[in-house]
Amino acid sequence: NLQRKLTQYSMMNPSLHYIMVLDHSASMAGSRWQAVLKALETFVKKKKSQEIDLLSVIAFDDSATEMMKKIKFSEYKTPISSRWGGTNFEAAFTMAQDISNLSRNHRPVVVFLTDGEGKMGKSDSILREMYTMHKERGFMLFSIGVGDDYNLETLKQVTRSANNGEVFIDLGNERFEFLHTTKDEGVLDKIFVEISNAMNRLPHQIKAT
Repeated sequence: NLQRKLTQYSMMNPSLHYIMVLDHSASMAGSRWQAVLKALETFVKKKKSQEIDLLSVIAFDDSATEMMKKIKFSEYKTPISSRWGGTNFEAAFTMAQDISNLSRNHRPVVVFLTDGEGKMGKSDSILREMYTMHKERGFMLFSIGVGDDYNLETLKQVTRSANNGEVFIDLGNERFEFLHTTKDEGVLDKIFVEISNAMNRLPHQIKAT
């Protein structure tokens, strides 16, 4: 049954499956998207030497596009994109849920980045389902708001729904927030690396607060 499966998952190797969910709406075009790609490449270079963790990348606008799925970091290639559209959070989280369900031997870690307000639809229920299905393996979602036009309250809602109301990880001598915001896209690489560093410091059995 489901409970037995969740207990089994909690005993598996605490390898990580990073699912990057990236806003690809019209407002992200140009220098902002280039900053995202630069941050992604910095993140990948940091992880490239190991063959345990996995990477998936989703780009979303009016719909969601699977740019890569469950690859090793050494297999990463810069995503090529051309279409730009609206901002559909529900489509993004639906695809993230589908991919997270493939993480049978890895801890799913979603990194959600946006610069605007999106269509929520059933996002809350999707995020709560993701947490419920994978909580025994330490599922987490980190949100990043970039620029001036994202809705902070919506990002808080997304982050809390996905993390069962929790707002930070207790790393012992410090706390690491699930939600990050910046007006400067030039620091996105730093935020990506900080998330990776925080996850590397977690023990197998984790506790969020």
